[in-house]
Amino acid sequence: MLSTFKKIWVGIAVFLGLAYVGFILYSEQTELAPQILTSTPWSNTNPPHNQDSADHNIATTQSTVVAYPNDYISKSDNGEECDALYSEQYLTHLASHHIPYCEDESQSGFECFRTHRNETTCIATSVLMDPFRQGPKKKIAMHCQLRNFTVEKAANPTKAELLSGVQNIEDMPSGFFATGVKEQLKDWDIQPHDSNMLSSSGSLCDASTSDGNWTLLVRRENNENFWHKLMEFWQSMITLDVLQMAINPSTSKPYLSALDIPNIQILLTGNDAGFVNPFGVDQLWELITDNQPQLEIQMTAPVCLGKVILPLYGSSSPYWAHAWDEADCRNTFLVDAFVKRVYSWLDIVPKRHRNETDNTIVTIIDRKGSRKLKNMETFVANAQVRWPDVTFQTIDFASMHLAAQIKVIRETDVLLGLHGAGLTHIFWLPEESSIIEIQAPNKREPDGRPFTLFRNLAKTRNINYFTGHPEREEGVDWQATEWVEIKNEVFQALVDAGINAQMHRGSSAGEVLPRPLPS
Repeated sequence: MLSTFKKIWVGIAVFLGLAYVGFILYSEQTELAPQILTSTPWSNTNPPHNQDSADHNIATTQSTVVAYPNDYISKSDNGEECDALYSEQYLTHLASHHIPYCEDESQSGFECFRTHRNETTCIATSVLMDPFRQGPKKKIAMHCQLRNFTVEKAANPTKAELLSGVQNIEDMPSGFFATGVKEQLKDWDIQPHDSNMLSSSGSLCDASTSDGNWTLLVRRENNENFWHKLMEFWQSMITLDVLQMAINPSTSKPYLSALDIPNIQILLTGNDAGFVNPFGVDQLWELITDNQPQLEIQMTAPVCLGKVILPLYGSSSPYWAHAWDEADCRNTFLVDAFVKRVYSWLDIVPKRHRNETDNTIVTIIDRKGSRKLKNMETFVANAQVRWPDVTFQTIDFASMHLAAQIKVIRETDVLLGLHGAGLTHIFWLPEESSIIEIQAPNKREPDGRPFTLFRNLAKTRNINYFTGHPEREEGVDWQATEWVEIKNEVFQALVDAGINAQMHRGSSAGEVLPRPLPS
């Protein structure tokens, strides 16, 4: 006979054994149903993205359901590099990879943040700007003994691992037209001496005498190209986003707050003469701050700046990354946020599509400088005869206000243009529309590699992309030539492709019919 004590232990053992078996059986079932959910079909304000809550008055009831099978869980299939460039990883890497560049005894501060490709943005504190400093002194200075990361890595293997990817300033990458932190700092005196911080008026610049304000010190490419300008602005905006995410170890708070943003002073450095067309893409800088940008060349007195931001340079943009090779990156995390901000600022109501019963609209970019399309009026007239129900319009975007440009594009189904900055409007095209890029004659395979920037962006934004090439002219610089000649049949084929790709819209049966060329 088992004692009472042993009976108790045997009972416990049997209970635990049965519980374990039950757990195993339950676990096998819960691979498809890992948790119990109490849910309401859709939330009060967030129906599925392709549904309009105003159009679906569905009664909601509380119900207990099991979770959906694992196969329904969305996973990125973009690849590591695509995610690093275009997803939230781009911001989080910048915000989490930063390090001070000045030795502890320095009176100025210099903290740099880097992307996974080592493009850099930095914050400097206690910076002297003095337009009257005479050579060999430079007009911008900070009190800093720069760290030598090469020496630090060599001296300590453990530290070398922690400093992996950290570059000395001279090793940082540069952007187009001598932009980027490394290029900006070539115009700075960086020395650990008080004399370095004396202004031409004799005042000392340090933490106690600085203005305490935020300044965005922008070195632009001074390129009037729409794409280049948009990338510069966008990278500056991303810089400010990152500084609102990154934690300052000395305060345990973000470096920048949302309340700081409207008060930031933008200062355009070097010989930058300011905005040539304040109603074009340059107008977007008003999205960042309520203050009008100032020019270094117009400074009339020394100033001791409290907190200076050297932003990411324009050509560090992820959207430059695959300009010369094909990529299939579909993550819209960065681009959706950017477009949303622009629409909100310009008071444009975003729409994924035009009204599906509307006639198709083809917008042709009417260039007025170089690379004008020869016989364009004749080609468009021919296309109109072949597509009588389609609206064709030629637009000179360069003469329009930015908001007006975007509104035209929002009502466009097919955008056609020669390779150039005008195709930057791909950002505002409705999803599933078409873009047609006429590339350079030497960009046709196998003789040359096509320029893939707009092709890749079309992939990202779910836009149909088509390309064609003009006739090659020996000894002619296609980039600078006044006129570009393309065969009429090539132009018509491109138009057909773009319009046929819209045949699924509205009540169309999607039937593609032959459209003979006019005699």
